[in-house]
Amino acid sequence: SYRQPTTLDFRGLLVACTAGENGAGKSSLLDAITWALFGKARARSDDDLISSGADEAEVRFTFALEGNIYRVIRQRRRGKGGLLELQVQAGDDRWKTLTGTRKRETQEQIEGLLRMRYETFINASFLLQGRADEFTVKRPGERKEVLGEILGLSRWNLYQEEARNRRRTQERSLALLEARLQEVEAELAEEPQRRQALQQARARVEALSQQIAAQERLLEQVRAYEAAIAQQQALLKNVADHLVQARQQLARLEETRGARQAELEGYRTALAQAAEIEARYARWQEVEARLREWQTKAEEVRRLQAARQEPALAVEGERARLEQERLQLQRQARRVESMRKERETVTALLAQVREELAQVTEQLAQRDALQEQRDQCRQEIAVLEAEQDRLSEEGKRLRSRLETLRAEGEAGLCPLCGQPLTEDHRAEVIAQIEAEGEAVNQRYRENQQRLHHLKAEVKTLEQQLARLRPLERRQPQLQRKEAVQSQRLEEIAQALQEWEQEGAPHLAELEARLAEGRYAVEAQARLAELEAAIAAVGYDPEAHAETRREWESLTDAPEAYQRLQNARAAIAPLETTLADLARQITDQEAQVARLEAQRAEAQAQLDQLTQGMVVDRTTVEAELERLRAEEAVARRHLGAAEQRVAVIEDLQEQKRRLEAKRQAVALAIGRLKRLERAFGRDGIQAMLIEQALPEIEATANELLARLTGGEMTVRFETQRPLKTRDGLKETLEIIISDSAGPRAYELFSGGEAFRVNFAIRLALSQVLARRAGARLQTLVIDEGFGSQDPEGRQRLVEAINAIQDDFARILVITHIEELRDAFPVRIQVTKTPQGSQIEIL
Repeated sequence: SYRQPTTLDFRGLLVACTAGENGAGKSSLLDAITWALFGKARARSDDDLISSGADEAEVRFTFALEGNIYRVIRQRRRGKGGLLELQVQAGDDRWKTLTGTRKRETQEQIEGLLRMRYETFINASFLLQGRADEFTVKRPGERKEVLGEILGLSRWNLYQEEARNRRRTQERSLALLEARLQEVEAELAEEPQRRQALQQARARVEALSQQIAAQERLLEQVRAYEAAIAQQQALLKNVADHLVQARQQLARLEETRGARQAELEGYRTALAQAAEIEARYARWQEVEARLREWQTKAEEVRRLQAARQEPALAVEGERARLEQERLQLQRQARRVESMRKERETVTALLAQVREELAQVTEQLAQRDALQEQRDQCRQEIAVLEAEQDRLSEEGKRLRSRLETLRAEGEAGLCPLCGQPLTEDHRAEVIAQIEAEGEAVNQRYRENQQRLHHLKAEVKTLEQQLARLRPLERRQPQLQRKEAVQSQRLEEIAQALQEWEQEGAPHLAELEARLAEGRYAVEAQARLAELEAAIAAVGYDPEAHAETRREWESLTDAPEAYQRLQNARAAIAPLETTLADLARQITDQEAQVARLEAQRAEAQAQLDQLTQGMVVDRTTVEAELERLRAEEAVARRHLGAAEQRVAVIEDLQEQKRRLEAKRQAVALAIGRLKRLERAFGRDGIQAMLIEQALPEIEATANELLARLTGGEMTVRFETQRPLKTRDGLKETLEIIISDSAGPRAYELFSGGEAFRVNFAIRLALSQVLARRAGARLQTLVIDEGFGSQDPEGRQRLVEAINAIQDDFARILVITHIEELRDAFPVRIQVTKTPQGSQIEIL
């Protein structure tokens, strides 16, 4: 509700009414107090307390307690955590922080200062709508439940629920213990069978161990035979590897001999072409010298052309700049020509506007005269209508006098002189009155005709003024249009003048310079000088290209010449190398033959060992694995059998422990059942209510004595005799007494019942505060005046005035208009588009 920072100062407020429309934000003030102190309010979550469109909410609540001034600051950001601070005033403008390290610690400090929690606070300080008679209108059996809620006895229900849960937990533990005892006793009965199973398991493990030992010896024999076969296979593989290497070496030697033979043939071919190769090499040397000359000239030309770029760019840039400037001036010349045409159009339009404006101004000059004439007619109409009212009253008075004279007869008195009337005198007076009446009627008719004429004239004048209203709107439009067109004419004239003085001469100058080439003179001179230097170099690109093509056709000549020189030097060494390769090939062929014979012998020995292998190692290993697996199972069975026998003694000890624990759990269940009954409504809660009722009764009677002048008292009875048998029944009866004696609550009038309700509810609040160790100084009544009739509202106001000395401050919340002035101070809450606003009246 409160979107802007809002301050409400309670100082000096004893009894105040918080007023405003429904939804204005009255109850939000109470939410601000409870949220600041306890972090709780009517909203489902803290984020719901933040105004729509805002990101955070903050309440600063300052209160006095036992001579100290405290301040609580609570903040909350939407979707995030919040801030809680507790401070005490240490000086005029200084605050000392009491904030704990955690929010929970700070909250406990606040509740410790107030000596009450949120539930106690709202039950003690707030009389909420529809709850003043909540206690008295209940049936006697239900009153204890309501009283328990107000006194905060609901925590004993939580204690009872906790005792019940613990008792059920213990009962489940007892059931598990008894089930486990049954299992232990069943296992103890199996002792003979377990010992027989242990003997059988041991015999089975011994038999399998002997079979495994025999199978392991057979496996060792098979592995020795396989090792011999593997050794022979390795020998065979070694011989085969050497044979492959010898054959590869023989192939490489033959390949090398072929390559050297081909190389020798190539050298012999080169020697046969020696004359041609030497001639092409000489031509290549000559062409390469010419090509270097052309390259030197080309580099000089490139250097000069690079130097030429700077003046060329300068000349081109200056010409482009002048042409761009000329283009802009030409565009400006076209705009100037367009302005000359526009000037004629604007001049004609301005003349039309001024002509129309003169006509409108002339017509509007009649408006003031018409308005003055209309106002005069209205004033005259007002005078005539007032006179018509007076004449009408005068006519009624005269008719009344005539009727009185005619009705009184001879006993009448003269209305003019007060003397008894004779017949002649009566006739004279009647005639006089009738003459006066006719004069009044004649004046009334004349006025009525004048009024009709004046109203018609006013209507005509209004029509004429109505026809002038469009001209009133048209006049400022025409004036603005005249100003705009006049300004435009001035702008056009200024632009044309500037063009004739500056733009046009400048355009003519630019066109002349471009036509005559009068720009970048130094750059043009430097450009001519460089072009002359380029021509003096004498570079011919075509001759250069032709020389390059001939040089490229002779590029293989140096390499062919080098090969020729190499051939002359290499023929004799090559012939020696070929003879040596022939001897190496003969030796390698003999080595290959020896290795082939060794491989054949090793293969024959391997075949002989393989044929002698009659048992498969895989089969032996599989059988050994099967026996070992079977032995492992048998050993697990043996271990289980040994464990099942060994556990008998443990089970006997476990049985003793379980029986002792079962007894202890059964005792705990008995104690929890007694606590469950004690925490219930007929236990400690009933005792606390019995203790509180005398204090409530005394406080209610003290308040009721002030509300009724000592004429009424209330008494609580918690037991009554049973109807069908001897004994007493738990109840909570309310016995109300007045000067006529005790009567049932339902027999009292609405005003009397309301005072009883109010006194009991307020007594409950005060007792609850005292039991919490706090003093109840502030009372908030949100009792819903709207549900009361006028008499009920007056009774509530009287009750509040009667108890105002018991409290430091009483706040009453209402939206009823007639109650807003029933209290000395009003806190007016108003809802605006900017949020709720507070004003103290």
